[in-house]
Amino acid sequence: MAGKKNEHGATGATVAENIARLRTDSRLGYAELSRRLEEVTGRSIPPLGLRRIEEGERRVDVDDIVALAIALNVSPNALLMPLSRTANARVKMTGVESVSALNAWHFLEGMRPLRDGRGTDFILGSLPQFITIDSPSTRLLLGRQGNQAERAEPFLISKQSESDGHETNWAIGVGTQSIFYREGDDDGDD
Repeated sequence: MAGKKNEHGATGATVAENIARLRTDSRLGYAELSRRLEEVTGRSIPPLGLRRIEEGERRVDVDDIVALAIALNVSPNALLMPLSRTANARVKMTGVESVSALNAWHFLEGMRPLRDGRGTDFILGSLPQFITIDSPSTRLLLGRQGNQAERAEPFLISKQSESDGHETNWAIGVGTQSIFYREGDDDGDD
């Protein structure tokens, strides 16, 4: 017996709207975007499928989202982020009634949970494994020096990146100190 399908939620509607907006802004027809998808990503979504996605009649999976982001030359977050002109405007995302656009963006960037929860746990759980966080300042700040240490709840203040065209260096500021750094950095305080 087949189960009932989940209806499009707020994020599904946002993705459909963003695909339509970005396709139109790029002056791409359905056929051209379909060709670009196939050429650039090897993923096939026929023109009719793209139209149905934009009209909310066809769901997209995570592979579609990544392929569409590549073909539209944007981050997958650009497809997932509700459109807003101001940071404090209220937007809808699946799982929450309403949230500020800034908090929605921080959630998508892995900087702040949308619901109650420890910010530190959310940030650390959102980081890819290749990011090293095992510096003395990180252990002290996060209470990993020993059992008696209290875990601090850092306030995320910045996320920075710079690129020389070949390599990207970035830091996430927590509290007054940057504690996240790339493998190979000697102290993490850069």
